[in-house]
Amino acid sequence: MRRAWLAAATILIAALGISMAPGKALAQMSPWKKMADAPEGEEEVYGTASGGKVYLMGGIAPGWKPLGIVAEYDPASNKWAKKKHMPQLIHHVGVAEANGKIYLMGGFLLPQGRPAWTPVNSAWEYDPKTDGWKKLAGLPKPLGSPACAALEGKIYCTGGVRLPDGSKENGIRPGQPLEQPVDLLVYDIASNKWSKKAPMITPRNHFALNAVGGKLYAIGGRVGGPFVSGWSVPVGANEMYDPAADTWSVKRPMITPRSSIVGVAVNGRIHVMGGEEWKGTFIGVHKTHESYDPKTNSWRTETPLLTPRHGFLGAAVGNKIFAISGANVAGGGGPHLGLTSNEMLELK
Repeated sequence: MRRAWLAAATILIAALGISMAPGKALAQMSPWKKMADAPEGEEEVYGTASGGKVYLMGGIAPGWKPLGIVAEYDPASNKWAKKKHMPQLIHHVGVAEANGKIYLMGGFLLPQGRPAWTPVNSAWEYDPKTDGWKKLAGLPKPLGSPACAALEGKIYCTGGVRLPDGSKENGIRPGQPLEQPVDLLVYDIASNKWSKKAPMITPRNHFALNAVGGKLYAIGGRVGGPFVSGWSVPVGANEMYDPAADTWSVKRPMITPRSSIVGVAVNGRIHVMGGEEWKGTFIGVHKTHESYDPKTNSWRTETPLLTPRHGFLGAAVGNKIFAISGANVAGGGGPHLGLTSNEMLELK
């Protein structure tokens, strides 16, 4: 009976033209398409789109060594070009794009001696046209793993972690005391000055911050610390900031709580993809893709990524979403592969 069933199933699959090769069937049926691989790849990359191109930055190698990768992807030609490395080797940086420039805020560096994540208050402006970097007025305090978004000539940054005032430690390590600020820091591009607005509700890091319809949405992330390996808890929290009223409000939470995600705003929706999690017996990365509609305050499940990953670059050019690089294993979950894969989803 079993042989007869298998034979019938094989005939049906052949008739439908579906390949049984591992992974190939998913790629054939999924609207996500494989594009040209990045020239370099690692976990904890970041970046954004600017001027019709996508910029891959950062990366962190084993031993928490920042790589400072910068590479430019042109969707029109499906080709990559390497650029100058970052002037400061830092990781877990907040990134936003405005007026053709890319802004990098905060992050961690690798200190001398015992490895750690040392928060910095650095602020940088990258000009894709000249492949040049400009140092800006620093954040009020060192801050690692913030999330940033651009809105009306300003860069908004919130969340993240930092060392407590008066700490004698040279960096953050698992299980060590730290601060989880909720300050909303606002950088004015024209004046090169920082100000502070109403604080975010939920302290967190490794989350997404996106601007839609003149509002900011802080989604997902982790609370308890920057390390996923048993020292933090993933959340699905979704909070909206209204700059006109300088107030935050709670919105419908993300379907699948997770951290180390990317959020990409396209056509009025926020697409949240990937992520990592340590929960019970599950230690791994997500290919989950969910989108949020601010107008209806509702979520829906979207077609998942081809490759599960965390700490990757998510960006949109027109109606095309790109998921690039990252890692295939959760932090602390064993040896990982620094991915170079580049996947694209064209929204209808």
